[in-house]
Amino acid sequence: MRSLQTLATLILVLPIYSAEEYVERDFNVSCARIETVARTYLKGRGFTEPECDHCPNSLKSPGQLLDAHGKPVGTLRIRRELAGQQLPFYLWSDAFHARVFLWPKPQPSGCKLGLYIDFASRHTMMIGIIPVGERLGVRSNGKLEAEYLDAILASQQSSN
Repeated sequence: MRSLQTLATLILVLPIYSAEEYVERDFNVSCARIETVARTYLKGRGFTEPECDHCPNSLKSPGQLLDAHGKPVGTLRIRRELAGQQLPFYLWSDAFHARVFLWPKPQPSGCKLGLYIDFASRHTMMIGIIPVGERLGVRSNGKLEAEYLDAILASQQSSN
């Protein structure tokens, strides 16, 4: 029975995963400066904790997540608007939580900052009413990353 559940999980969830793609923007300041600005901005959006002690380029949102306009981002909105692929209606889990990865790349004119967000449940997902023993995770479609980067870029341009 356990093998059947694992196989069903793989068949249903693997198409959701594809190569991670960062959304990027160019900034006319150093990578150290824009990374500090980005971390401060993301903290105000709910990314308040490091993903782990040895993960310097990632943050997680243990509580309420906000979009660039200050609107709450809940599990239903993630499923409908922000997930990289639509999740089948029969896949359920507890509330999604997000983590963001920052990817600064030095450029001759400043820094290119990339963001990547994914969402995951903290407990087991369900296929219909059958628990499968795995957490449900899904990558972002890039919309939230683009909103965040555009807001950070606008704040940098207005401060210059």
